[in-house]
Amino acid sequence: MMVVQPKKKFELEKILNKKPDIEIYLVQHEYYASGKDAVDGQGRPMYTAFNGKLFRYIEEPIVGKPGDYVRINFLNAGPNLLYTFHIVGIVWDFAYWQGNPDNKFIGGQTVTAGPSDSWVVEFSIPPDEGAYLMLSHAVGSTDRGALGLLVCDKDAEQQSVVLSDGIKYTEEEMEEFREKAIRTITPFGIGSPDVDMPVVYGPETKEVIVRIIGNSYHPKVIQVVPGTIVKWINEDVFTYMDGEFSGIHNALVKSGPERFASPMLAHAESYSQEMKQEGEYVYMCTPHPYMEGRIIVKKDNRIDYRYAAAGPGANTKLVWFILILAAFALMIGIIALINK
Repeated sequence: MMVVQPKKKFELEKILNKKPDIEIYLVQHEYYASGKDAVDGQGRPMYTAFNGKLFRYIEEPIVGKPGDYVRINFLNAGPNLLYTFHIVGIVWDFAYWQGNPDNKFIGGQTVTAGPSDSWVVEFSIPPDEGAYLMLSHAVGSTDRGALGLLVCDKDAEQQSVVLSDGIKYTEEEMEEFREKAIRTITPFGIGSPDVDMPVVYGPETKEVIVRIIGNSYHPKVIQVVPGTIVKWINEDVFTYMDGEFSGIHNALVKSGPERFASPMLAHAESYSQEMKQEGEYVYMCTPHPYMEGRIIVKKDNRIDYRYAAAGPGANTKLVWFILILAAFALMIGIIALINK
């Protein structure tokens, strides 16, 4: 986060004739498990956060004393959601759109920020000690991680500045996190198995389509039988420029029983490959090497219906049988009511 300090003073600074007791730099943003989630509709993030970490200021609340003058520099880094920043129990003295002292709003309890939008809000901490929740009142994003506490304590050793920098870890700490992590997500590569579950296709499926969307393969992991044709279709629309900046993609196998590479695909172009040999194939996009997908080819491809929502449908005969039984039960119930 970069803040350009204005030459003019903010209104509450002029009234109180002092700098803020606490100045907070707060960035709200999103984490996505796939490129498709990032471009569908207004985005479907798996998590949201303040300053890089889920519930960061729940674990380490920002602390101040009653009457402290607080200034918050708030930025919605997006990339998709609209946020209505709010602190429960606090009324702003002043709010300034885009941090310009001339764009002054008096009072209020919420500021609305679209992606890349910013506000400066100023207020004094009330005399009542306790915890004040920081959140977006578009609360769907709140329980995903963007929730924090401003704690009022008369005996507090308050922080004069809270920066938006991410938490710094040593390489040893990062390695420990990797070993202990129960879930990993990445919009472009392959996350942990509970996030990027293999979509399983049985022998009745002759062709499987993998869409390239949001600099990501979808689905990222598929399981097919030998002889299945896999077809990649590029759904990214911006196919101008070259390399990293372009939405032109391909699929190149970097490990597996067979090696193959598709040509570069512009929007709506496709490439098909018959998967002949059993084994596991890991592939990538040449101009965007962080993109990764996986194909598992197995003869014994029994379908695990945990994956049925994304892959093949459930047993159609069984579904119809249950529907017929339900219809008979409904008819018997209606006849019984009429006879009464």
